[in-house]
Amino acid sequence: MSDNKNKLKMLVALQEKDKAIDALRARADAIPRAIEEQKALLQQVKGASDDAKKSLTHLQMQKKEKEMDLDAKENEIRKHGNELNAVKTNDAYKALLTSIDAAKKQKASLEDEILVIMESIEKEAAASKDSDKLIKTREAEVAQVISGLEADLSKLNGEIAALETERNAFASTLPKDILSNYDYIRSARGGVAVVPIDGGNCGGCHIALRPATINDVSKCQEIVSCDSCSRILFKHED
Repeated sequence: MSDNKNKLKMLVALQEKDKAIDALRARADAIPRAIEEQKALLQQVKGASDDAKKSLTHLQMQKKEKEMDLDAKENEIRKHGNELNAVKTNDAYKALLTSIDAAKKQKASLEDEILVIMESIEKEAAASKDSDKLIKTREAEVAQVISGLEADLSKLNGEIAALETERNAFASTLPKDILSNYDYIRSARGGVAVVPIDGGNCGGCHIALRPATINDVSKCQEIVSCDSCSRILFKHED
């Protein structure tokens, strides 16, 4: 009886060690995801900066096209102006003046459009410059965060390795059949293989236990498992 009590105490202690290792592993497993999230946030900032640069490039192309159209209108006005001296009839003269007037209006409209585009270019250039500054700041911040996370991961891995060594040494003192059964149940039951009796119920699945099962646990003549979930049972007072 005393030997089985000691084995149960050892299984409970072993489970506490495994829970501690599981908790550290969960923290360690979360770190690579956190690092990827930081990289994704940085990419979002870079994506916004790329969009701003594309918008600036598009505006610069628009300005160039409008300037080419403006040059064409100025050439048209000069050409018609030169032609005025060569016309022979009043109607031809008036037609040229009408064409020149229309070209001047179009020229004025193009100049206004170019001014609007230039204002937009100025704003986009300033926004792009600010984005570049933000990226540099964000890159430094992300690098610092990632460096901290990597240091935490390295520390956690060291702690896990030390605890696993301690755990395995402790587990090796248990009979192989009991340890094998414990490991199997723990794997199948979400990391919990040993549970207390809780008011006549299994502390794992919470299903009512048979009186005979509770009595067998109390006697402690053997390792007793729940009929429903197969977890190993113990009583707190033991």
